[in-house]
Amino acid sequence: AIGGIENHVLHLVSELKGMGHEPVVVTHRPSPVMARFAGQVESPVKVHRLPGGLIVFRDHDIAIDPRMVVSFGELLDRERFDIVHGQSEGSYLVYEALAAARRRRIPTVLTRHSILRNKPPIVRSLLISLTDLLLRRADGLVAVSQSCAEESARFPGPVRVIPNGVDTTEFRPDADERERVRQELGFNVADIVLGYVGRLHTT
Repeated sequence: AIGGIENHVLHLVSELKGMGHEPVVVTHRPSPVMARFAGQVESPVKVHRLPGGLIVFRDHDIAIDPRMVVSFGELLDRERFDIVHGQSEGSYLVYEALAAARRRRIPTVLTRHSILRNKPPIVRSLLISLTDLLLRRADGLVAVSQSCAEESARFPGPVRVIPNGVDTTEFRPDADERERVRQELGFNVADIVLGYVGRLHTT
């Protein structure tokens, strides 16, 4: 799908490339639902799409096809990667990718994006177990919040909290625009106005 983690990866590899690194994105093919949107996103780096089928459930595309794991191992054998960075703690493909990298003595890092205690009870214990297994395959851990880091207290390696960044060249205060919008919405100078951008998600 195209969501928070996908946008995170897009901006991360763009900045890494700008710093002189050569990041490569490895993922699966788009699900049939998302295929028509995939062309709207232009990647600044090389993208390897692994062959194999997907299970599509609601807004999730679940990659559990063993052919993807075999293809990823072959990719590791062909390319000279310095590090394998797994994104998302709820992915079988990430789990297998980190394991394949460690078998080849390639350093690994995992980024945790989600707080598992807020997940529905029916999947929470499964995700916690999967995350514990993933952590055993990572040499280092990046958490996007302190809460994510606290949920990884049993991780024996180094943990770094790196909050998701904001492009301040695009998102920045604009006093004139602020005043125009306040007047347009009927607020006076004494009113306290809060703006929120996000989504409502029910479990």
